[in-house]
Amino acid sequence: ESAAQFDPDNATTHFQLGFLKYNDKDYRGAVAAFDTAITKVSDYANAKYFRGLSYVRLGDNQKALADFEDIQTTNPDNAEIKAEIEELIERLSAEGLRERFSEAMRNLKLAEGRGDREETQKWLEVCQELSKKMK
Repeated sequence: ESAAQFDPDNATTHFQLGFLKYNDKDYRGAVAAFDTAITKVSDYANAKYFRGLSYVRLGDNQKALADFEDIQTTNPDNAEIKAEIEELIERLSAEGLRERFSEAMRNLKLAEGRGDREETQKWLEVCQELSKKMK
């Protein structure tokens, strides 16, 4: 960190700091260092890559996807980036299904609590359909 303070305009120094923080599993600190590196050099692909990996570790798949898609614009043939993007899209899709399933379960319980058979049947079918998609 002292090197980054000594030479605050050096993007490589901030990248190296981010890399050290990433390896120490300080993913928030890594993101901050990679952010600074990218501020200095806007097309710093390695900083964006490791920032994306840091976001994955933090569970922020949407931000990770944005970084990997940005990298793909300048590296369209990179198989590793393509694989990361595909995996993130799959994760985000699964997260969306789980959220929709949870909402449907809440609605099912509310309908059951009201004794509304028609509404209960509707939400039961929605839950069953979403459950099939999640498998």
